[in-house]
Amino acid sequence: MLSKLDKIYIMLTKQWTTIFFLLFSLPLLMAYESHGKQYCFDDQTCDSMFKYCDTDQAPLGGEWQGVCEHKRLFPMLLVEFIGCFLIIILAIISNAAGTAGGGVVIPLVMIFFGWDTKMGISISNFTVIFTAIARYLLEFNATDKVKGYGTVIKYDYILLTIPPLKVGSAIGAIVNQIIPELVIVIVLVALLIVMFGLTTHRAVSLYRGETKKKGETHKMEVRDEGSDGKETPQSNHNREIRNDLPENKHDVNQTVMPEDQSQQIIIDSQSADQTQALAQIIKEDSTHWQWKKLIVIWIMMAQLFTISIVRGNSQSGIEKCSSLDWGLFALILINSVILEIVAIVMIKKQSDRRRRQGYKFLHGDIQCTFPIISRLLISSLFAGFSSSAFGVGLALILTPILMALGLDPVASAATEIYQAFYSTLTSTMIVIVLNGMNFEYAIVSIIMAIIGAAIGIKVQSTMLKRLGRPSIMVFLLAFCILFCLVLIPLNALPKLIKLHEQGQPLFEANNYCSTVSGH
Repeated sequence: MLSKLDKIYIMLTKQWTTIFFLLFSLPLLMAYESHGKQYCFDDQTCDSMFKYCDTDQAPLGGEWQGVCEHKRLFPMLLVEFIGCFLIIILAIISNAAGTAGGGVVIPLVMIFFGWDTKMGISISNFTVIFTAIARYLLEFNATDKVKGYGTVIKYDYILLTIPPLKVGSAIGAIVNQIIPELVIVIVLVALLIVMFGLTTHRAVSLYRGETKKKGETHKMEVRDEGSDGKETPQSNHNREIRNDLPENKHDVNQTVMPEDQSQQIIIDSQSADQTQALAQIIKEDSTHWQWKKLIVIWIMMAQLFTISIVRGNSQSGIEKCSSLDWGLFALILINSVILEIVAIVMIKKQSDRRRRQGYKFLHGDIQCTFPIISRLLISSLFAGFSSSAFGVGLALILTPILMALGLDPVASAATEIYQAFYSTLTSTMIVIVLNGMNFEYAIVSIIMAIIGAAIGIKVQSTMLKRLGRPSIMVFLLAFCILFCLVLIPLNALPKLIKLHEQGQPLFEANNYCSTVSGH
């Protein structure tokens, strides 16, 4: 039976009111602004079609006539309209691939809206939050097609990966401020090349497996048909067996759950207690309200937000690189380690309890063993570090990793988007509190991204139903990686060339303690 909360969300997700609510709530944010400081003589001095010289902010004394400011959203330039259109198109492709599209928004915001990398990441993160909410509500009723029951969002994975993601992100933020921009671009391109190769290889492997399975199914159907073209009782029996078999050939000895979650699983070798326990497991995995796991996640987010605000707020009186500043940074790491230990203990107890109850672990289920947990922690730590240090979209790294760990493409995408929501929520709230967000451009990007997400989700659903090939999602993900791989260097190279012409060193490392805080 569904809980009242589940029924309420089912009612909401059947309506497009979810999308309209998100869209119409955005103008409330228009009251906020973000400003920078760059002195100028006139508009030409600002050296950008997106900036103008605001003489109302002329500095007292000196030769400068004003301050360079980024233009307001309206009136919009032609290039900005093109950017809006491209955000929709790329959001459709990204969401069809199962990602929130944050990685492709960054270069579009930088090229077509004229913002720097820092603002591009901030706007992209804000976009991911709303896109993730929209996908979460619209896919609330989705069921794990591989297992036949349970949510497509795997909360076990989220619980275990968020702490190392945050540790990697915290360390990566420091590295990002130390290494020069040219090194960031080089490493970013190298990472994208590796991820493109791994993702493409995964897509091809899945596609071949799907083709082989379809061929075997067709041969069995032909063999089962009688000479008169009529099906025999044996052929019907064979079809029922094929429908019950798991897709992965290594899972043939595992229990396959029915799609109808109301059915009880009765196996001759199981006692009544085991059958009841398995039914309880299905109930646990089939709800989004897994409170113990959610509470641990929320505690971590609250702690991280509070500590980061204290570190990043100039009014707190904490100097960068002071003993107190490093102490707070260490507190983030210690809290993450403690909560990760709590998460591992929770998952281990759950895993041991299910094993005692006779549960047969399916492909993608977490069994709390050292090899599995260590791979998950190292992968998440790497994903968080790469995302923060080099600006790689979290989905471009984490989704292929989750698939490599055993999740199917649909579950990997849904889980990654939920992780991205929590990962970007904290950093976005910090940026907003510290007045580092331009809400006019952020809202336009969000509206375009939500429109693209709504279409992309429909495209994904239709594509999977008609083609029956989840590998198509992985091919689309590879395309998104390739898009970033091409666009990011094209955007960065002109800026690097300009810095070189101005005589600025391209490989000189920055002093972290003297750089402006990135919080």
